[in-house]
Order: sequence, then C-alpha cells, then structure tokens
Amino acid sequence: MLDYSGTLLHGMRKMGLDDVFEALKKNNLRSQISRVRRVAWFCVGHAVAPSTPTQDFRLHVQAWQHFFAGLFGLDALGRIRGFSPSEMALPNHPDVFYQFVKTLKDNGFRWVLVQEHTVEHVEDGWGLKYPHRPHRLIAKTRTARRFP
Repeated sequence: MLDYSGTLLHGMRKMGLDDVFEALKKNNLRSQISRVRRVAWFCVGHAVAPSTPTQDFRLHVQAWQHFFAGLFGLDALGRIRGFSPSEMALPNHPDVFYQFVKTLKDNGFRWVLVQEHTVEHVEDGWGLKYPHRPHRLIAKTRTARRFP
C-alpha cells in the first residue's frame, strides 16, 4: 500500500525532486500494478479530523485531490479508494464523525485505515475479535432530519 501525504508531495515539489515525481508517475500509470495496489492518502496540511471543522476538512480533501490530479492525472486519482487520516484520529462526536465519513464517501473513498483499538462493536462495546480483517464502518448522525 502507498500513502501519499499532501504535505510530503508539496515539500518534494518545492525541493524540485522532479525525478521522484516522474518515477511515481510511471508507477501510477502501470495498470497491472495499480489494479492490485492499495493507495491511501492524507489531507493537505496534515488536518487532524477531530480538531478540524467539518467544512474545512472537506476543503482539505478536495485540495489534496486537486493537487494529486495535477501531479499524476485524473486516471491515477480515480484509482485511489483509501483514506488514512492524519494521526489516525477519528472524530468522537457522532455527528462530526458522520460528516467525516460523508466527506470521504462524497469524494469517492471506499475504505479508511484506522487503529484497531479505536473500533468497537455497536452491539456490545467490545473490541474487534479479528482486528486485521476488513470491517464495515457505519456512521449515523444523531440529528434526525424530518421531512414532511
């Protein structure tokens, strides 16, 4: 799995490491590798989800996507399905967590990398029995919307 930090990519661009970007670009364009490789990303500026307002977090996500697409193209961006939050931190408040997950889903992400000890079963509050297997993440908002 590859993690592309927006801060790292920005720093490498400022340093003029064009040879590194060319190598990464070639690697990202090789379709036989990109089908089996998992790519995750961090936010631009190392935004930590619990302490970043949800509307700003959405802007960080979109800024990273714009920056990445500018470096590697829209096809490479379209293959990215994973997200690795900065500090692996998740919002604690259910409504903020819901907006965090909604932001990721709205921007094409299908999975998120978290620390196994931060996840618990809704039914009983226990930790994961099989922490290294993929699990389905469900986020619900506590503010119910009522439609007439």
